[in-house]
Amino acid sequence: MPDHDDSSDDAYDLDVTPALYAIAARWFLDVVRAIRPDQWEQPGLGEWTVRELVAHTGRAFATVTEYLVDGPEADALGVDLDDVVEYYRSALADPAIHAAVADRGRQAAAALPADPAGVVTALEEAAQAALEAIDAASDDAVCRSIAGVLWLPDYLDSRLVELVLHTLDICAATGQPLQPPGGPAQRVLDILSALVPATDRGAVLLALTGRRPLPDGFTALG
Repeated sequence: MPDHDDSSDDAYDLDVTPALYAIAARWFLDVVRAIRPDQWEQPGLGEWTVRELVAHTGRAFATVTEYLVDGPEADALGVDLDDVVEYYRSALADPAIHAAVADRGRQAAAALPADPAGVVTALEEAAQAALEAIDAASDDAVCRSIAGVLWLPDYLDSRLVELVLHTLDICAATGQPLQPPGGPAQRVLDILSALVPATDRGAVLLALTGRRPLPDGFTALG
C-alpha cells in the first residue's frame, strides 16, 4: 500500500483526499486484524454482525475500483453532483437506501473467505487495488455512483466518511479504542458539519460545547 504522511494533510484541500483515504484504510485494516476469533459473529451494528459490518466497510475499497471512470468515457459522462454533500443528500433522499445498504453488507460478508486470516488478506488486496487505481487516475477521473456521477476526490470523501465511521463502529463492537487518525477524523467532521441542516446547527453547537445534549435520534446522515 503506498505510504502517505498524515502530518501533511489539510482538511480544506480537496487534493489531500486520496492521502487521507489511504491513512483511514490502514487504520481500518489494523482494527480488523485485532478482532478476536470469537467476535466475528457477535453483534456489530444494527442488524449486522461484526463480520457483516467489516464486509460493508470493505466496500469502501471495492466501490472505488468498480465506479472509477477515466479518459474519454469520463469526459462523455459529465458530472451530476457538485460535491460529497450533494452526494449524500441525493443518496439519502431514497427511502429504500438503508434497507439496500444492509442487504449489500450481508452479500459482501457472504463473499468473504470464512476464516479471519482470509478476510484480512482479501481486504488488504481490495485496499491495494483501490489505492493503485487512485494513484493511476487522471485529474479528470470521475466515479459513477448510485447517486450520480461525481469527481473522484468527491467520491473519495464519501468513502472516507464510510471508512472512519464504520471503523469506529467496529472498534465499539469489539472493545478497541475509539481513536481514529487525526487527518481523516477532522475531514469527516467537516463533511458531517456541512450536512447538518441549517435548522439544527444551533442544537449541534450547543451540544459540542456541553450546553445540552443532541435531540433523541439526531443524525447528520438523515
